[in-house]
Amino acid sequence: MAPLTSSSSQTRPTFSAEAVQTILSKALELRAADAYSAEQLQEMAVELNVSPQQLETAVTDWQHQQTQNAQTQAAIAKRRRDRQEQWLNYALGSALLIGINVATAGTLTWAIFPVAGWGVGVVFGQCDRTQTAKHSC
Repeated sequence: MAPLTSSSSQTRPTFSAEAVQTILSKALELRAADAYSAEQLQEMAVELNVSPQQLETAVTDWQHQQTQNAQTQAAIAKRRRDRQEQWLNYALGSALLIGINVATAGTLTWAIFPVAGWGVGVVFGQCDRTQTAKHSC
């Protein structure tokens, strides 16, 4: 890639604000540093003509977004654990009912009905919770 500084005989490229933001974001991603101090962030903001109030607002918004992301991830993990627990309870309860049925009758007779009903309830319960969380069943 040619350097951005060019001789006066060549026209200099121009970049939109969106392009500048995208390019600088990519450059920062490529930079090897893992973290920046608050002072470094303030210095960068000064170089980019970002006011202290704008920087503070951006930091506050970013922190709020990070909190929301963490809460969302925690809620997803909880739903996943709850779903796994329900299916485990269903599997163990079904095995118990089928075991009792086979032990008492010698064959599978009545246990199929509560097992099937419970299974339908678990499936539709999953669909209901999933739809509440704005996902499809």
